[in-house]
Amino acid sequence: ESTDSLSVTRHELELTYPFRRFLRVYTAALVGEGASGLAVIINDATEQQQKTFEVIESERVEALTLLAASVAHEIGNPLNALHIHLQLMEREVKKLKATDADAPLNLDDPDAAANHAASIRKLENYLEIAKGEINRLDYIISQFLQAIRPTRPELKPVSLNDIVLDTLTLLAPEIENREV
Repeated sequence: ESTDSLSVTRHELELTYPFRRFLRVYTAALVGEGASGLAVIINDATEQQQKTFEVIESERVEALTLLAASVAHEIGNPLNALHIHLQLMEREVKKLKATDADAPLNLDDPDAAANHAASIRKLENYLEIAKGEINRLDYIISQFLQAIRPTRPELKPVSLNDIVLDTLTLLAPEIENREV
C-alpha cells in the first residue's frame, strides 16, 4: 500500500535499569488510502555511545597530559633562572662578608668604594631578575588556572521575536507539509 505522506522522528533515550543502555528510537507515521499506522524502529546504540565516550575521554586525557608537560616546562625555566641568580647573590654576599672581615670598608679608598658599589649593583640586578622570574611564574600559573576553569556563559539580551521568526523560517517546510 502506498503512503501519501511520511514523517520520521528520531529520539535518543538513556535507560538506566536494569543496566545502562542508549537507544535510538525512530518513528514514522504511515498514512495511506483508507489505512494508517505507525512504524517504530529501535536501535541499541550503547556500544557506539561507549566508544564515543572513550574517544572523548582519551582525547581529554591526552590534552591534559600535553598541557601539564607544557606547564611543567614553562615553570621549570624560571625556577632554573631563579636558582642561578640566587647562587650568584650568595657568592656576592660571601665576597662582601670576606671583604668586611679582612678589612672594614674604607670609603676614602676609591677602589674599595667602587668595588662595594659594583657588588651592590650586581646584587640589585640579580634581585630584579629573580623578581621578574617570579612574576613570570605567577603569570604562567594564572594563565594555566584560567585555561582549566570553566568559563561563565556570556549572557546578553536578545529579541525573542527574532528567535521565533528564525525558528518559524527554519521549520516552514515541515509546517507546510503537516498543513499546520
